[in-house]
Amino acid sequence: MKQKSTLVIHIDIFFNQLSDVTRGGATAFPRLGTAVWPSKGSAAFWYNLKRSGQGSQATLHGACPVVHGSKWVSNKWIRERGQFLRRTCGLSPDE
Repeated sequence: MKQKSTLVIHIDIFFNQLSDVTRGGATAFPRLGTAVWPSKGSAAFWYNLKRSGQGSQATLHGACPVVHGSKWVSNKWIRERGQFLRRTCGLSPDE
């Protein structure tokens, strides 16, 4: 039996740091060779798709362990699927 993929591609991500971390806790982008270190009030934004609409392997990322302190973040994920499939537009202004 073939399993359906549950991978959800987010077109864009806005990542907001809500706390300082004393040690550790970076968000690493290994294919780009960089990391975003947690600092309260800082933010990062990136695109997860290429212009063709295909997923970009370059933005593969992961959270490094927090060694000391705690890490609080908020994310705003902009997805490729929206309301247009749930509530379609009509052909006239009255629909």
